[in-house]
Amino acid sequence: MVVQLDTVEEQHVEVHLHDLAPKEKGTKIHRLLHTTIQNRLQKRQEPLSPVCPTEEALAALNEEFSSLSLDVAHSLTSIIFLTANILPEIIWSSGVSFGIKVDVRAMNLPIGAGLGSSSAFAVALAGALLRLRQLLFGDLDMTLEELAGDDSLDGWIPPLGVLNILNGWAYAAEVIIHEEPSGLDNTTSCFGGAVSLNRTLGRFETLAALPDVYAMLINTKVSRNTRDQGEKVRALNEVLPSVMQPILESVENISQVFLSMLEVDPKTNESHAKKSPEQFLKVMGALFNINHNLLYAMGVGHSALTTIKESSSNLGLACKLTGAGGGGCAMTLLESKTDKKGEELQSVVSEYGYETYCSQLGGFGIKWHLEYPKPPAKEPFGPNTSSLSESKDLDDVPPVKKPSSTSLKKK
Repeated sequence: MVVQLDTVEEQHVEVHLHDLAPKEKGTKIHRLLHTTIQNRLQKRQEPLSPVCPTEEALAALNEEFSSLSLDVAHSLTSIIFLTANILPEIIWSSGVSFGIKVDVRAMNLPIGAGLGSSSAFAVALAGALLRLRQLLFGDLDMTLEELAGDDSLDGWIPPLGVLNILNGWAYAAEVIIHEEPSGLDNTTSCFGGAVSLNRTLGRFETLAALPDVYAMLINTKVSRNTRDQGEKVRALNEVLPSVMQPILESVENISQVFLSMLEVDPKTNESHAKKSPEQFLKVMGALFNINHNLLYAMGVGHSALTTIKESSSNLGLACKLTGAGGGGCAMTLLESKTDKKGEELQSVVSEYGYETYCSQLGGFGIKWHLEYPKPPAKEPFGPNTSSLSESKDLDDVPPVKKPSSTSLKKK
């Protein structure tokens, strides 16, 4: 996901959405005058202190975009809210004679398919706005070298202090899209690598001991809504709590077993996963299969996902649905970077019209670029071999001020 900012002569926010809504192909251009934004939102001058939108702000922007599809309305609401809060001097100053152009491209990332595209969008948006803020006003705590970065297409990672602010604003955008997100998706997209949410301590932790793991992501192209899937599970839990609670506890136990394999032995300074990578993949595969079946029991399956699951099982590969289920993507665990079974699976699922993406788990989080990066190529079988990002201490990620409740009506 790439967000590029530029200035325009008119005093408005001009948004170019490239294939961001699954049902609306092509580029959609939307413009909102600064004066309209001023009438819809209250001015706030704390751009470095992230805050979630109030019910009043959401209602005002919801009314503004009421004629649009929910996907587009969510995108525009996020863009306008973050732009107004991160760059208030541009939106509210009478002395400013220019506007902002926001160009959003998915870069081959499937949208609404359970791969965290909304969090990638939220993080890229917040990152672009904060970089522009630093270029205009210079009030972020960073050196000239950190701002300038390098001139290669690889880009560079913002400093930790900026990442913390950025992640707070990205969470605010996720609240607009999902109402009550955990914050795990945007934190992973922001900092990169593998991240876990410790609910007991109320913080995010990096999983630095994760060995090389490769997987094939298979997109069914069946659209679904994350909120609707979540509501389906909540409704079932209300009707059958004695049945659903053990299932939910089992899902949590799966996570705990996985995390236990990544615990580092202080004597050897190595995790069980890295000591015995083959055994780790075997157990991980078992957890994949159990998790998939539990999610199906919760009512978020789909016939297309069943096809992928069966195709993977026929080849001896573990597979599970991703995201909210109900369509979207499934993820099949590969035994290695050059697993020939992956090539066979790709051939089978392509006959159903499904798209495949081979990747290594983990990777970099947000990067700033001086030049527009090239989209990743949709290559035949062959995983992306980019290494995991550096481990970072996430204990000091600042909490985000969140209102007691938020809402954005569906259309």
